[in-house]
Amino acid sequence: MLKQFAIAAGVLAFTVPAGAFTQIQSPNSTYVFGTSLLGVPAPTGPNMTFVTDGMLRVDFSSELRPRRVGVDWPSWGLPPETENNSPSIFCSLGEDSMTFTFDKPLGIWGFEVQGYGPDDQVFTLEFFDGANLVGTITRTINGTDGALLMAGRADIGEKFTSVRLSSDLDNNTIAMAQLRYGLAVIPEPATWAMLIAGFGLVGVAARRRREIAAHNA
Repeated sequence: MLKQFAIAAGVLAFTVPAGAFTQIQSPNSTYVFGTSLLGVPAPTGPNMTFVTDGMLRVDFSSELRPRRVGVDWPSWGLPPETENNSPSIFCSLGEDSMTFTFDKPLGIWGFEVQGYGPDDQVFTLEFFDGANLVGTITRTINGTDGALLMAGRADIGEKFTSVRLSSDLDNNTIAMAQLRYGLAVIPEPATWAMLIAGFGLVGVAARRRREIAAHNA
């Protein structure tokens, strides 16, 4: 938990304002090493209604089918847009929307997405904390141009408990790979007080340096 807090604090403290929600554009090293990967079972297995790694359970609103790129799915994408070009994937069964519900509050969630066929699809990923909308991501992805990452990060102290993926095309199979998450970082009140005090000291020191520089000018 301390490691996750340190990673989140280092990434977020000076990049986004309190209460913000940030889209993650590509699976860079900060995203990959700061998250945990939910593995996709072998493609010979049954359809699934949830996946778990022992730390987090994710329930699907509809069944997903494990598949393999190059065997059951024609192609994927290339870095830096995707982590690799032949991941194990989950495929929807023709639904144009689905919800992923988490048994623990998250601060980061994302996966690579691709639709089947040559058409552009507008994908929307909505992040919810209970019934409250935390943030929204929209990307246009062409089924033959390669998958793209749809991922979001909440600020320290914020969280989400489910996400809803939807497409503007009906009855089109959707493939997802590299399901990654980071647990929400919710500091205790005493920790918040220390963070606020620390930021205040940084501000005081910066103001003092400016006063000294002005005096010596």
